[in-house]
Amino acid sequence: MSAESSAGLGIDPEVGRGMDVVRDRGYGLERHFATTEDGYILGLFRITPRKGSVPLSLARRPPVLLQARHAVA
Repeated sequence: MSAESSAGLGIDPEVGRGMDVVRDRGYGLERHFATTEDGYILGLFRITPRKGSVPLSLARRPPVLLQARHAVA
């Protein structure tokens, strides 16, 4: 579905773009992996501040949770 046709349906055109949305807005990403006790491997991302933004020590940034479900073959 194109951005033009999805706009009329109230569907966010950025749905399905993954972490590219974060990079396109000027933030950096660090990718990490964690393995659970039952063997699942979780991909985790730390979103780093934009270049030129207020230093982390001076800023109050709330945590953000972004979830995506990916099928594994």
